Amino acid sequence: MAAKVAQEIRLGDLFVKEGLITEQQLQEGLAESKTTGTRIGYALVHLGFVAEEELTRMLARQYRVPAVDLSKVTVDAKILKLIPANVAQKHLVLPLRRVGRMLTVAMTNPTDFSAIDDLKFLTGYSIEVVVASEVTIRDAIEQYYEEKVTMRDILGDLD
Repeated sequence: MAAKVAQEIRLGDLFVKEGLITEQQLQEGLAESKTTGTRIGYALVHLGFVAEEELTRMLARQYRVPAVDLSKVTVDAKILKLIPANVAQKHLVLPLRRVGRMLTVAMTNPTDFSAIDDLKFLTGYSIEVVVASEVTIRDAIEQYYEEKVTMRDILGDLD
């Protein structure tokens, strides 16, 4: 947990350093993040202090991985089947494409090695990570997995 907080503070500090938010806005974002249990970037977007595009750009810069705009990507249903909805929600990941033995996934935290290891084990593929904001990943998971999640919820209620 301490590593997560330190990492988020650095992201917030990047926004302050770039002049995109004030120190006061950062403190409000950190408080919102702590209260809601979300990441600082999600909180800053939710509060309207930062645009999603800026968040994604900063995440890519912070983690030194490519960024992806999920609104411009269409994911094939066969690729979605590689990662079940509950796993996608748990780790906030979205499978994007497969080339050979390499599966590219969008994540909010490319340094979440336990999530990457879970995905490797589950899929049997090597994992290539790109970064996207939490807001867009949550929206994409909801969009792509909506029917599966709804059906799973219905079946779960019957048990």
